[in-house]
Amino acid sequence: MFRAFFLLVSALGCSSSSISGDLEGATPSIVEAVFVESDQEGAEDLLVLVADFEGVCSRLREHQSAVSVAQSMLLTAESDEAFLAGAQAMEAADALLPENFWLGRLALHRGSMGDSFVGAGLSGAAANAEVIEGFRVSFAHHRGYTDWVACSEAWLSNPGGVDVCDYQWESWISHGGEARVLEYVAASDVGVEFSAPFRAMDVSTSEVLDEVGVLEGRIWAQWCGDLQIGG
Repeated sequence: MFRAFFLLVSALGCSSSSISGDLEGATPSIVEAVFVESDQEGAEDLLVLVADFEGVCSRLREHQSAVSVAQSMLLTAESDEAFLAGAQAMEAADALLPENFWLGRLALHRGSMGDSFVGAGLSGAAANAEVIEGFRVSFAHHRGYTDWVACSEAWLSNPGGVDVCDYQWESWISHGGEARVLEYVAASDVGVEFSAPFRAMDVSTSEVLDEVGVLEGRIWAQWCGDLQIGG
């Protein structure tokens, strides 16, 4: 399938991004896609981010910065009041993104392939693999804003207790599958297609659960150098 598709895309040039298939009856949608890559010498990893809202690069950059500040406030808080202020900062950070949206992350491991990275087939990592060789895709569907203040108040009343946060998103992660890089220009653009089965994830524990569907996608992403590789 990928060989024929690659030849077709090469002839037609870049086109819009698309996803087909479903995850527990829902299909992720894409409005914009961006990518970043490691800025270390001998960079091997690329991260493609897709979302169903506009201004992905600037909005994710602002959110990433705000979340970093909020997490620092939570980690360094020396009083209940300071801890709750960090939770309020988390809610302010979340408000920088839509209340309801899809966000996908496609991690590509280039390894030592060099110029042969384009057109080469990549194998999908296992859902619970700690090291990514090839590629991995994850999607999250945010259905609302998480009440971080309520979560923090619950934790303060029972430190170390069971996580009772009412997280307002669902997550899925690929398990195996195959992908191919259709185009790559450093600090400019990347095109990739993938096909993989997906498993649900417990958002409070990160436990990988049962397989829930299969997705096929074709993504064309533009460079967003202001984001961090882990973001």
